[in-house]
Amino acid sequence: MKKDLTVTHLFDAADLGKLLAAKGREQGLDWRYRNVRDLSHDSNPVRKYAGALAWHAGRIIDLLPSDLIHLHYGRRTSYLQLWPRRPYVLHFHGTDIRHHFHQPYAHDVMLSASATAQAVLYSTPDLREHAIQARADAVYFPIPVDVPALPAWRPAETPTIVFASRWDGSKNADFQLDIARGLVARAGGAVRVQGLDWGDSAGAAREAGVEIMPRMPKPEYLRWLAGAHVVAGQAAGVVATSELEAIGIGVPVVMPLHPAYDTTTPVITAETSEELVTAALAALEQPQDASRSLGGPAWMLGTHDASMLAARLADMYRGLPL
Repeated sequence: MKKDLTVTHLFDAADLGKLLAAKGREQGLDWRYRNVRDLSHDSNPVRKYAGALAWHAGRIIDLLPSDLIHLHYGRRTSYLQLWPRRPYVLHFHGTDIRHHFHQPYAHDVMLSASATAQAVLYSTPDLREHAIQARADAVYFPIPVDVPALPAWRPAETPTIVFASRWDGSKNADFQLDIARGLVARAGGAVRVQGLDWGDSAGAAREAGVEIMPRMPKPEYLRWLAGAHVVAGQAAGVVATSELEAIGIGVPVVMPLHPAYDTTTPVITAETSEELVTAALAALEQPQDASRSLGGPAWMLGTHDASMLAARLADMYRGLPL
């Protein structure tokens, strides 16, 4: 059997690199994690350049003993050219391959990086049609979630529907706003309709009657999800990290479902904004029954559990032609 590799997870997307590295270490693997440190807006030049030097020193310390880089997010391939260079796995997470790959400023660079990667992964089934254009043998690797660590579902006293996604075009914000307006109009003041202050259309959501919540640290965000009676999932039909976390908590999730997804995905589906509003309000009447019917937490443990996926990733690393 091949040896376990020393791997540096470079950068992140929705904390997935950090989570995978942590779960690998729990299994006795030498997996490191180094996230981006954005110093571009620091007005103090000494602090800016000292911070950049410290970050690169840490990157070098991680990479010197590493056999492999696992690069998260395909727009960051320039870091693969820095010393010390290592073989790498390229992991697409969403907008990188769905949007940037098709733009002239990024296409050739991302295509070249895909061609020389040891493997190319993509995070959600809807990305397949894009990922295979970058690399024909790109592999679906499900989004990992630390299911046992999710908070218990404790719905608030007031019936609450939460929009889990940011309000911008990549999440089909116009459609999401239609759903929000419908919920506010039909539910009236008896139901709290909430969403995050995140995305270009957050102001429009506030004007539509959505109670806009400040962006918050991840633990607080998960507790917020766990206080919902129903979660309105991504209007683009993608079951991303936030939707998966809600499913794992047990909150009924109502959303359109992208045709790339298996119909066994435990969400309540509808197509039009009116149908989605109706489905959300119906689930709100008996959320516990809806949750039991969907069986989200058990499904998550079998498909998206981070410990299980870290072990799967370790097996994949061992099979790479290094």
